[in-house]
Amino acid sequence: MRFLSLFHRKTARPPVPQPLVPQPGDDRLRELIHAEAGHFLADIEWRYKQARDLLNEATAPVPAGVGGRQVTAEDFNTLRHQLTGYTVTDNMNAAGTATPGSIRWQSLHIVYGGVDYTITDGASALKYHSFVKPASGTSVALTSSDTKPVLGKDDLLVFINNSGTAVVAASDGSASLTPVVADGAVDNGGLATGAVSGAKIADSGIGANKLGTGAINLTTQFGSKVVANAAIADNAVQSLQLNTGAVTAGKIASSAINNANLFTAGVVDQNAVGTGAVSATKLNVLSHTLY
Repeated sequence: MRFLSLFHRKTARPPVPQPLVPQPGDDRLRELIHAEAGHFLADIEWRYKQARDLLNEATAPVPAGVGGRQVTAEDFNTLRHQLTGYTVTDNMNAAGTATPGSIRWQSLHIVYGGVDYTITDGASALKYHSFVKPASGTSVALTSSDTKPVLGKDDLLVFINNSGTAVVAASDGSASLTPVVADGAVDNGGLATGAVSGAKIADSGIGANKLGTGAINLTTQFGSKVVANAAIADNAVQSLQLNTGAVTAGKIASSAINNANLFTAGVVDQNAVGTGAVSATKLNVLSHTLY
């Protein structure tokens, strides 16, 4: 009996745990945990359901004609990128702190060619964020830059950061966004008539090499005083650019031709002075002139 008593004493059940009593600050702690780890929990739950559906289908196939589980990105073995299980947050840095101009991505997976690539969580204030398929392994970080990336056939532009607002460039709906268009991709046929307005042309954007000979020749192309002095390069207008009689007296300002730099030594010779042009009253010499 003593042996049985000792046995029962040693194998007695432990006391039932008492419910936790809420403490000050518990709600704030719960909010912080949810903010930092909520997306991980959601991703785990989503992938657990995926695995459960796959297992159920393997152990108990759905009869023909009966609706089964949804098709997932991992089911496709195609050369097309599929984004799954991710969150992207505007104006936030990698630590989860509000940061204007930066975007943050978490729990991103990219399925390509039947392989599930796990993308490292990150954040950046740069503009372009791309997936570059690694030579080996299934873990990779996005490549970020402020210039449009040069991508290979297996790579993908994933996010565009528009001053802190994330655009998922990888989605079909964003394929025509201006930042996504490759250099030289828009030809003449891709521009509608009148598509390029004055506001789209930078100051001094049209140089002399962009104008064909005789391109500007219509009266309607010149508004009142549209060509100011600052728009004409030094020595740009020569005799070949002027029609006969094009410069009339009304186009020459009063006293415009009087600067010393208009007359260098020897410019005015006897051939330039008409007969009788210099009268006695134009001479200021201490001698008498007989005539």
